[in-house]
Amino acid sequence: MEYEAQWPVYLPITDLLTLEFHLMDTRPDMKPDAFVAQLVKRWLAAETERLALRKNGTAMQGFQWKNVFLPDGTSLRTSYSNIVEFAKVHGKAILPPYS
Repeated sequence: MEYEAQWPVYLPITDLLTLEFHLMDTRPDMKPDAFVAQLVKRWLAAETERLALRKNGTAMQGFQWKNVFLPDGTSLRTSYSNIVEFAKVHGKAILPPYS
Protein backbone atom coordinates (compact mmCIF):
# COMPACT_ATOMS: atom_id res chain seq x y z
CA MET A 1 0.00 0.00 0.00
CA GLU A 2 1.31 3.40 -0.96
CA TYR A 3 1.63 6.25 1.56
CA GLU A 4 -0.91 9.01 1.09
CA ALA A 5 -0.46 12.25 3.00
CA GLN A 6 -3.57 13.31 4.92
CA TRP A 7 -4.78 16.42 6.69
CA PRO A 8 -7.33 16.37 9.52
CA VAL A 9 -10.76 17.83 8.95
CA TYR A 10 -12.70 18.72 12.07
CA LEU A 11 -16.42 18.01 12.35
CA PRO A 12 -18.77 18.50 15.27
CA ILE A 13 -18.68 15.27 17.28
CA THR A 14 -22.45 14.78 17.01
CA ASP A 15 -22.25 14.92 13.20
CA LEU A 16 -19.29 12.52 13.13
CA LEU A 17 -21.02 10.03 15.42
CA THR A 18 -24.26 10.24 13.42
CA LEU A 19 -22.28 9.55 10.25
CA GLU A 20 -20.41 6.68 11.85
CA PHE A 21 -23.61 5.02 13.12
CA HIS A 22 -25.25 5.50 9.73
CA LEU A 23 -22.28 3.91 7.98
CA MET A 24 -22.37 0.96 10.41
CA ASP A 25 -25.93 0.26 9.26
CA THR A 26 -25.57 0.99 5.55
CA ARG A 27 -21.89 0.44 4.68
CA PRO A 28 -20.20 -1.48 7.49
CA ASP A 29 -16.94 -1.86 5.57
CA MET A 30 -16.48 1.92 5.04
CA LYS A 31 -14.82 4.20 7.56
CA PRO A 32 -16.06 7.80 8.01
CA ASP A 33 -12.78 9.35 6.78
CA ALA A 34 -12.87 7.28 3.55
CA PHE A 35 -16.53 8.18 3.05
CA VAL A 36 -15.89 11.91 3.51
CA ALA A 37 -12.88 11.76 1.15
CA GLN A 38 -15.02 10.04 -1.50
CA LEU A 39 -17.80 12.57 -0.99
CA VAL A 40 -15.40 15.51 -1.37
CA LYS A 41 -13.91 14.05 -4.58
CA ARG A 42 -17.37 13.61 -6.10
CA TRP A 43 -18.40 17.12 -5.08
CA LEU A 44 -15.20 18.63 -6.51
CA ALA A 45 -15.73 16.81 -9.83
CA ALA A 46 -19.32 18.09 -10.08
CA GLU A 47 -18.35 21.61 -9.03
CA THR A 48 -15.45 21.73 -11.51
CA GLU A 49 -17.78 20.65 -14.31
CA ARG A 50 -20.40 23.21 -13.24
CA LEU A 51 -17.85 26.03 -13.24
CA ALA A 52 -16.50 24.93 -16.64
CA LEU A 53 -20.04 24.96 -18.06
CA ARG A 54 -20.64 28.43 -16.66
CA LYS A 55 -17.35 29.68 -18.12
CA ASN A 56 -17.29 27.87 -21.49
CA GLY A 57 -20.94 27.00 -22.14
CA THR A 58 -22.19 23.50 -22.79
CA ALA A 59 -19.82 21.08 -24.47
CA MET A 60 -20.55 20.50 -28.12
CA GLN A 61 -21.86 17.02 -28.70
CA GLY A 62 -21.52 15.13 -31.93
CA PHE A 63 -19.86 12.22 -33.69
CA GLN A 64 -16.18 12.08 -34.65
CA TRP A 65 -15.69 10.19 -37.91
CA LYS A 66 -12.03 9.94 -38.95
CA ASN A 67 -10.94 13.60 -39.06
CA VAL A 68 -14.47 15.00 -39.58
CA PHE A 69 -16.58 16.17 -36.64
CA LEU A 70 -20.35 15.92 -37.20
CA PRO A 71 -22.21 18.16 -34.70
CA ASP A 72 -25.39 17.00 -32.96
CA GLY A 73 -28.34 17.38 -35.36
CA THR A 74 -26.33 16.81 -38.56
CA SER A 75 -28.34 15.02 -41.28
CA LEU A 76 -26.48 12.38 -43.27
CA ARG A 77 -27.09 10.77 -46.66
CA THR A 78 -25.06 7.85 -47.97
CA SER A 79 -25.29 5.69 -51.05
CA TYR A 80 -23.70 2.36 -51.85
CA SER A 81 -24.57 0.01 -54.72
CA ASN A 82 -27.54 2.22 -55.69
CA ILE A 83 -28.96 2.02 -52.14
CA VAL A 84 -29.50 5.39 -50.47
CA GLU A 85 -29.67 5.60 -46.66
CA PHE A 86 -30.38 8.55 -44.37
CA ALA A 87 -29.34 9.11 -40.75
CA LYS A 88 -28.97 11.87 -38.19
CA VAL A 89 -26.43 12.57 -35.45
CA HIS A 90 -28.14 12.39 -32.02
CA GLY A 91 -25.80 13.29 -29.15
CA LYS A 92 -22.72 11.15 -29.77
CA ALA A 93 -24.33 8.53 -32.05
CA ILE A 94 -25.56 8.19 -35.60
CA LEU A 95 -29.15 6.92 -35.68
CA PRO A 96 -31.93 6.52 -38.24
CA PRO A 97 -33.63 9.90 -38.74
CA TYR A 98 -36.93 8.88 -37.10
CA SER A 99 -35.70 7.05 -33.99
